[in-house]
Amino acid sequence: MKNLKKSASILYTMFNIFFFLALFALFASVIASALFFVLDVPADTLQLGALEFSLNGEAFDSQSLELKLIMLAATINIALTTAFVALICKKLKGIMRPIKNGEPFIETIGKDVRKLGNTILIFGLCSMVAQIGLTAAFALFIGKYGHIFQNDYILSCRIMSTSDFGWIAAALVVYLLAYIFEYGIQLQKLSDETL
Repeated sequence: MKNLKKSASILYTMFNIFFFLALFALFASVIASALFFVLDVPADTLQLGALEFSLNGEAFDSQSLELKLIMLAATINIALTTAFVALICKKLKGIMRPIKNGEPFIETIGKDVRKLGNTILIFGLCSMVAQIGLTAAFALFIGKYGHIFQNDYILSCRIMSTSDFGWIAAALVVYLLAYIFEYGIQLQKLSDETL
């Protein structure tokens, strides 16, 4: 039990640090995006997924509405992700708190793990919606600047693979863990009652 309490204490501290780092990243990304809109900073390059484009020359309006929509959609995506990380760290701290206090078999842990699964599932769905918004902003940009696919403007190309369904699979695994925790708590309760 001593090792369990020590491990939970270390994890609690680690999640607390990650929580504050995620909050800092959230505020930094929102402030940086606000400065982009307020200061009207011209952009030299734009990365659309695997393609990076030069925005120099008369072919582009670097302050166009389409570029600002892409920046706004990317900011929402970053803010959503960092807010999710902060929320997950907070929920994990809540799970570790009773364990570090020497109470690993209380009923709230199973419920907290289930709430963690709900949070992951909601984030997965919100992430898919945000990705659709970002794709729509890219479509607006490409519709207006279709000529950028000429070789003179393409700076580099990378192959990237992303999957939004991974969050849903992670939520299912956490739901399974919640069931295991709740079953373990019931077994512990039965064991305590027979003694």
